[in-house]
Amino acid sequence: RNLELNYFVGTFPSELFNLYLLSDIRLNDNSLDLSLFDISVFPNLQNFDSSGNSKSIKLSDLPSVPALTNIGLGSNNIEEKIPSELCALTNLIKIDFGGNRIFGTILSEIGQLTNLDELLLNRNKLEGTIPSQIGSLVALSILDLSNNLLSGFIPAQIWKLSHLIELLLYGNNLSGTIPTDIASLTLLQNLAISSN
Repeated sequence: RNLELNYFVGTFPSELFNLYLLSDIRLNDNSLDLSLFDISVFPNLQNFDSSGNSKSIKLSDLPSVPALTNIGLGSNNIEEKIPSELCALTNLIKIDFGGNRIFGTILSEIGQLTNLDELLLNRNKLEGTIPSQIGSLVALSILDLSNNLLSGFIPAQIWKLSHLIELLLYGNNLSGTIPTDIASLTLLQNLAISSN
């Protein structure tokens, strides 16, 4: 189940789809083509990390696995929108979609993921505003939306996320002022909002 940090190439062997009881699959940092990987055959899957491969599974396939808690798809050449159905996976604790070409907007439905601890959407092509519903992610400790095409004001609700340790919003087109509410983020260790 742990095949990370190797030099595997090619596709995922279809015989491995018979291992339907797997709850943890780590394929990160290889050169695998996972475009035909059928994640839906693993109904018990909680942790899936395929970061750093040549081709990824489709984001639209993720909602077929309701047990997912951790998703790592960073640096996988993904070029699609985030499906709204993903926000129904309310067990999610970590989402890492950084370093792809994901486009569209950050969905307002993201606020349904109230167990989320880490949300990493950095280095993509996301545009539009940061939805105020992000303020519903009360367990969030890391929010990285850096290096996108986001615009508008930083929603006031973000400054009320009292568990935030890292808030990375640099490299966008954000505007407005930093409110005094930032003083309530007493756990914050890394604040980066430059180049806006």
